[in-house]
Amino acid sequence: MVAPESWLQSQHLTPERLEGYRAQYREHPAGALVLRDFFQPEVAMSLARFLAEEALFDMRYKLTTHDDYVPEDAWYAAPPGDRFYVMSMMAGVRPECRLSRNVMTFLRFRSEFFGAPFLRFFEQACGVTLDGGDLSPRVMARSHFVSPHIDDFDRRHVAFALYLSPDWRPEYGGALHFVTRDGGTVRMEAEYNSIVLFDATRATLHYVSEVLPEAGTHRRFSVGGWLYAPRAVSFAP
Repeated sequence: MVAPESWLQSQHLTPERLEGYRAQYREHPAGALVLRDFFQPEVAMSLARFLAEEALFDMRYKLTTHDDYVPEDAWYAAPPGDRFYVMSMMAGVRPECRLSRNVMTFLRFRSEFFGAPFLRFFEQACGVTLDGGDLSPRVMARSHFVSPHIDDFDRRHVAFALYLSPDWRPEYGGALHFVTRDGGTVRMEAEYNSIVLFDATRATLHYVSEVLPEAGTHRRFSVGGWLYAPRAVSFAP
């Protein structure tokens, strides 16, 4: 397996920095932690180019009242309060790019991100025990959003969002918001080559604000997912 130091910027790997991350994760009002300049520059750029130029995405419309995706017309016909999210999710790779350097970077990333070395890093950063996870690349454009929801489900322990749009600006919208227990709101921008980690077990309400017309043709690429808690061990009587 690839060691995290060959992927991550070195400042994230010192014992002192990891101790500070654990304290921030524990004390943040939403149980959140932001790591900026996360990947080595060449890794982040390769992943960003893969998503922007070589990956294929399909639109997804989700209602709070349906387990599966719904057609576009059904989503728009639903009451606004029932519209959970609209965005595009990765569906494949352009045939002509299947052996590209960027595709290989993404495949290695997807394979290694939940391996023992990376999980050990996230355990040290968050102060929790983890066992595997899943991820999905996503893209949001004008008018896309995600409504308020919680991620406390099954074995989800730490949720994450990795941002990979070099030209994204705060005025475009699409920021991640947390609703804290005292009713306040914490806003975190989709800053390029940053990862937001937050405690899914706190059942913290969070959402992604609508991408605004100011975004124009710019797209907000990210990889989102969860790191899982270990499975409970049961013993037969």
